[in-house]
This record gives sequence, C-alpha cells and structure tokens, in this order.
Amino acid sequence: MKGFIFITVLLLLSTVSFTHVSATLEGGSGGGGGCTYIHYEDATDWADNIQYKLHNNTYEERIESARDLWNAKSPVVISEDTIWTAIDLDFYDEYLTGATYAAYYNYDEGDNPEIVFNIVNMLTLNGTARDNVVRHEIGHAVGLHHHYISGNIMYYAVSLQVDFGSTDDLCYATRW
Repeated sequence: MKGFIFITVLLLLSTVSFTHVSATLEGGSGGGGGCTYIHYEDATDWADNIQYKLHNNTYEERIESARDLWNAKSPVVISEDTIWTAIDLDFYDEYLTGATYAAYYNYDEGDNPEIVFNIVNMLTLNGTARDNVVRHEIGHAVGLHHHYISGNIMYYAVSLQVDFGSTDDLCYATRW
C-alpha cells in the first residue's frame, strides 16, 4: 500500500506546472560556476526539434540569426513552423512600461513555451545587446538556464556577448 501511495503522489507531482525547475551539474568551467538545465521546460519535441511561430514579432531577423547560431551546434534543430509541423515555441511582443526585463521565456504545462519580448525595454538596448537577449532566450528554449560566468550568452544579465562562450559550449554539449 505504501508503494501505491508513493507512486500516486509522484504521479500527481509530475503533473504540476513548473516555472523554474532546474538542476545543477557541479563543476563547470571558470569562476566556480556550473551548468544548470531547465527540466520540463525546454521547447524540443520528441525528435529534439523546435518549430516556432512568430506572432507579429518585431525581431524576425534577430530570431533567424539566433536560430542559425544555435542550429550550428546541433543536435537540436530550430526551424519556422510549417503546415506540416506542430508548433513547439511561440514568439510574442508586449509593451509594458515599468517592467524591468527585456524578454522572458515562459513555459506553462499544456501550452507551447513562449519567448516574449518587452518592446519598451528592448528599444533601450543597442543592436548587439538585442541580439544577446534573443540568443539568450532561445538558449532557455533548448533547455539551458542562467549561469554567472560572463563572456557567455547564458550569462544571467543582458550583455554584449553574441557568440558562445566556453561555458555555453560545455553546458550545451553536456545537456545534449
């Protein structure tokens, strides 16, 4: 009976929507940091692909550039949705004054993950910083979380980093 109750509780817990559930791989490289992975939140489908849809998005060219950068790492393949594929990730714009973020990655159980750009704050950034934000948020879609080693796209704050750093490479290779 105890085993049945435990499994039932475990099954109930597995249906809860997690917003920032992560696990850390100790070690990593440089600065004592490690790789952190998002569980239940990456946007990949059963074939490790991400098909995305733009919804009146201002940053299409930046998204395409970021997509190409992440695709060069493989094995995850990111592509725009077609009539033959299912959407795995949505991109949206919002206009929120008073918010402190330029963009965020959102995952709600049962819905497609989404990347939302706050146009108000994105417009305060220069082009390189905007590229960093787009590439960083797509990094969340492939399952990576923030780390605290500067010189990497997945650094926790907006930066001018638009190429993968050594910790980005390590975390992606370990994740995939």
